[in-house]
Amino acid sequence: LYEQVKGEVEISDFIRVRLRGTSDRITLYEIKKLKLEAERRLNEKGARETMQLGGKTWHRTVATSELKDGDHKVIEFQALYAVILRRGGRVYAFNNACPHLKLPFFETASRANGHAGRTSTFGEDGTLVCRWHHSGFDLDTGEIVRWCEALNVDGTSAGMEILGDISKNRAPLHLFPCREEDGYIWIGFD
Repeated sequence: LYEQVKGEVEISDFIRVRLRGTSDRITLYEIKKLKLEAERRLNEKGARETMQLGGKTWHRTVATSELKDGDHKVIEFQALYAVILRRGGRVYAFNNACPHLKLPFFETASRANGHAGRTSTFGEDGTLVCRWHHSGFDLDTGEIVRWCEALNVDGTSAGMEILGDISKNRAPLHLFPCREEDGYIWIGFD
């Protein structure tokens, strides 16, 4: 494997070991970081295929086969991150930012390391439950169906007091229309 990536990484250390049951020694490498060109290629944002239909610009996201029932993916667009989700055979799309705290419901793949503790979940009734203040959102309408069960007396969210009183901000989840067509999931923006 190292031979495949050696031109793309900087090594900080290595160790030679003999694994139990083998007669040969192998080298394990500690990778310090990706070289600049490799990091640029990994993080570059290619233009998404789009189509105009019904007054909306539809953006192709992922292949339909990549999103199994119960799976979600965070998709980066120029102005926002969107979540696409398949539950009960249906596909949903919504803004990844909580409308009350403006914090992400889910981490992007590139930021997932080190953020495994707190995550948004789905209630038995199919609602999206915010990981930050535990409000529940209806995925069909975006409406709040359960409001901030974890708010402090002063209207702040536990652990997020610096963001202030959110008790009066009852904004719904920002949903996006989505469709499956030509083997892909498409999200529509006005």
